[in-house]
Amino acid sequence: MVVLVAILSAFLYFNGLLGENPRYSHSFYLTIEPDSASEFSIICPVPMNSSGSLYPDFVGEIEVVSGNPEYFLVETDHGTGLQVSGSGYTTLAWEGKWKVDEGDWYLNMTMTNAPCQWDYDDPAEGFWAWVSSEDASVHIRMTYSAERVHNESPMFISGGGPYFGLSVTTSEDIWEQAVLDYGWVVIN
Repeated sequence: MVVLVAILSAFLYFNGLLGENPRYSHSFYLTIEPDSASEFSIICPVPMNSSGSLYPDFVGEIEVVSGNPEYFLVETDHGTGLQVSGSGYTTLAWEGKWKVDEGDWYLNMTMTNAPCQWDYDDPAEGFWAWVSSEDASVHIRMTYSAERVHNESPMFISGGGPYFGLSVTTSEDIWEQAVLDYGWVVIN
C-alpha cells in the first residue's frame, strides 16, 4: 500500500498535478521616529529587480500603518528613493506576492553602493545605503525581504531570498551612508 501511494504521489508530482508553482513574496517595512513632533522629510531606498526596475505599483500599494504621511518616489543623485514627509511616529508597509510567471523578483535595493545585482556567491563587502533627512533629526528603521518559495509537495516547502535592514539616526539636511544589514534566508 505504501509503495502504491509513493508511486501515485511521484506520478502526480512529475506531471505537475501535485505541489504549486513557485511564487515570490516581498515585505517592506519603514518606521520613522522623529526626535520631536516636528515635521520631517526623509528619503530611503526601495526594492528593485535585477535589471534596476521598480515594482510598477509600489507606491500605490503601500499601507500606512501609523501616522499621516505623504509619500512618493523621487530621483536623486544616488538613485530612486521613497520620500516620506509628515510629523510624529510613522510606519509604512508593503507586501507583494505573486506566482513566478506573473511578475519579477525584486531582490535588490536602490541607493546602495552595490550597483544593482544581488550576487549570492560573492555578496558586497561593507554594504551601505544612502538616506536623507530634511527638517529634523529622525531615527529610520527599514526592513525588506524578497523570497522565492516552492511547494515541492504538500508537506515540503523550500526556497529563500535576500533580506535587508537598516537602522540609523540621521542629522538634519544631510545625506548619510547607513550600514545596510543583508543576508540570504533559506527555507527548508
